[in-house]
Amino acid sequence: MTFLCNDKVPTGEAADKFGESVPDFAVEVLSPSDRPMHVAQKIGEFLECGVPIVWLVDPAKKTVTEYRSLSNTRLYSGDDVIHAEPVLPGFSCPVSRFF
Repeated sequence: MTFLCNDKVPTGEAADKFGESVPDFAVEVLSPSDRPMHVAQKIGEFLECGVPIVWLVDPAKKTVTEYRSLSNTRLYSGDDVIHAEPVLPGFSCPVSRFF
């Protein structure tokens, strides 16, 4: 899943050109069939393209790994509160509510 701020959403004729804007936020949810190398590659591609925040949600472990870059990551679980600033101002949620 990706999120695009309203000011980046194309209008008019440009609306036919889906996918030309870099998302402001991306969420990847692991499934049992996902291969770790494929998921790592996908996260790297998001970050390389300029997506500022990528969350990797692991339902089996009930964790969320936040990537702001490949070297700036943080693991959240349980009652840890995750934020999406500055992309989603004011949004915060305990990770436990995701599951």
